Amino acid sequence: FNSAGCTDTVIKTNAVRVVKPVITVPTLPDQGCIPYGIDFIANVATEDIVTSYSWDFGDGSPISTLPTPSHIYSTQGIYNVTVTITTSTGCTETLVIPNAVTVGTRPVINFTAAPNPVCAYTNVQFTNQSDIGNSFVWRFGDGEFSNLQNPIHQYTDTGLFNVTLMVYNNGCLDSL
Repeated sequence: FNSAGCTDTVIKTNAVRVVKPVITVPTLPDQGCIPYGIDFIANVATEDIVTSYSWDFGDGSPISTLPTPSHIYSTQGIYNVTVTITTSTGCTETLVIPNAVTVGTRPVINFTAAPNPVCAYTNVQFTNQSDIGNSFVWRFGDGEFSNLQNPIHQYTDTGLFNVTLMVYNNGCLDSL
């Protein structure tokens, strides 16, 4: 009210815009063999400028404040990665990526097949003799495959077959 008892109101449509930054890290999740190096890149959708970054790689190493840090994982494990950004208007946003990086020790692969030689339509026992591993892919050379650790397979034709065993140990792959 003014001294004459009059009032006035002004309404401005869309006068204030409140925007939350959105962070994505498109290269995660990732996996490999130790020592495993990764270049981290955060895509940030925001109306203003990102003024600071904080990267926690999940392995107890120091926090990085670089916008696009590189990091080497040297111990087998599964790691969460956290990135926090702050913008020029003071907005802060954090993205936690669970199970972002899986790294393992390279397995030493070997296997046996018995009996060998064998007649068609006879069971062949394949025995994984790798030192470590938690996931397996067998390719029997005849178009068939198995994900079992120690599969049994029958060949329906005669010949020589190249058999491949791929062993993953916590994200680290090797093959024989």
